[in-house]
Amino acid sequence: METLLNGREIFTAGWGRNLDFADIPSEMLAAVDVYKTSSAQQIEGGIGGTIDLRTRRPFDFGAPQLLGTARVIHGDLVDASKPQFSLLASNRWDTADAGEFGALLNVSYQKRAWREDQKGTGNPVAITVAGQTVLAPNGATDTVTLGERERIGASTILQWRPTARLDMYAELHHAQFKTMQDGYQLFVTPSGTFDAGSVTLFPGTSDALGITWTNPAVASWGSARDTTDRTTQVAAGGIWTGDTLTLKGDVSYTKSHNDLFYSVITVNGTAAVLSQDVAGGSNVLAAPAFTTAGMVYASRPFDGELAAAQLDGEYQLAGDFLEVILAGLRFARRDATDAPGQVVFAANAPLANAAGLIITSPYTGYPVGDPAAARDVSAVHDTLGIATAIPGSNPLGIWTIREETLTGYLMARFKAEPLPLDGNLGLRIVRTRERVSGNRTDPSGGVLPIDSGHDSMHCPA
Repeated sequence: METLLNGREIFTAGWGRNLDFADIPSEMLAAVDVYKTSSAQQIEGGIGGTIDLRTRRPFDFGAPQLLGTARVIHGDLVDASKPQFSLLASNRWDTADAGEFGALLNVSYQKRAWREDQKGTGNPVAITVAGQTVLAPNGATDTVTLGERERIGASTILQWRPTARLDMYAELHHAQFKTMQDGYQLFVTPSGTFDAGSVTLFPGTSDALGITWTNPAVASWGSARDTTDRTTQVAAGGIWTGDTLTLKGDVSYTKSHNDLFYSVITVNGTAAVLSQDVAGGSNVLAAPAFTTAGMVYASRPFDGELAAAQLDGEYQLAGDFLEVILAGLRFARRDATDAPGQVVFAANAPLANAAGLIITSPYTGYPVGDPAAARDVSAVHDTLGIATAIPGSNPLGIWTIREETLTGYLMARFKAEPLPLDGNLGLRIVRTRERVSGNRTDPSGGVLPIDSGHDSMHCPA
């Protein structure tokens, strides 16, 4: 799916090419245009369609505008209230000598507190009871996640109409979406032994209704998972309208950053038994004993940039069949990277080393890592006394991609009166140059660099 903002390509840095729609506050939008069928004049890349997010502009209004909203959202489960507000201010001025000017500012701020509770059972596992194969739930999970989401959006748009035939504009759009999340998770994983006399079945099936596992492994996790999406786009352009010819030009630059921080303090051990009642949804854990603590850390940054320029023309025809001829050129250069790469680190230590890192879970009552302490990864590492250093980068996870596209299209719109038939016929040609650099695993155990390029030409429409 190709995503546009006021007709220009926009994206969230990451694995794909798409925009994360959660990044954009709805208050910033005037309309959303959805194109399920491509045409030659549309930017390539949207195999599943194209979505164009359109913001308001100063010349959309005939008079000064000042609009605002404010509200407070209360989350019952998390028992917290957070504010949300938006402001739109727009005006236009008509001068005697320089033409007409317009300016618009649109700002949105949203904060939201939430909590989610989940209980689950493991994937069914086959066991043998009295010579019969039975499918039993393979353990249990108990998860509570809560946190805050903060969404900030801002648009500044200037318009100038020096003559009745010429419109010029400059735009600045910024969106940021941050999530701060704490998690409390309990994982109980059977060792494979169980009390055969405890197994009951759903009537007429071989699916376990209840079972008591013996000596299951127990892991109690306290986690911090924080993400940041930040996208900024600047653009400028103009539209000249003649009697039969219209020319449009636009240049833009987009920069996006996406970051994941994930840190966990684990408390590990075993329990005497785990009794599971599938129908009732209950999991009863008896006599858990925790002996070790540990840490899990992951970091994953993405960055992306896009510079683009395009020129489009539209010529009105006086014929009975062909109505409009459209043509255009577009050049775009996009860069993406995830340096210093996705870092993943995990290690365990004796529970006695975890002083100051462990709290009692407010939801299960068992020892659990403190999510607040987990956000200081170096302190967790040093407190646990782990000798292995946390890596600062991951060569195997680093890649850099550059893509350059040069596009041209020609399209005609027709109307076959008096028949109820209209449509378009066109051709779009795209030349794409790509270069990818990174690293791969050497069969001998080392790391080898990758640097490859590709040059292709195709017709998406």
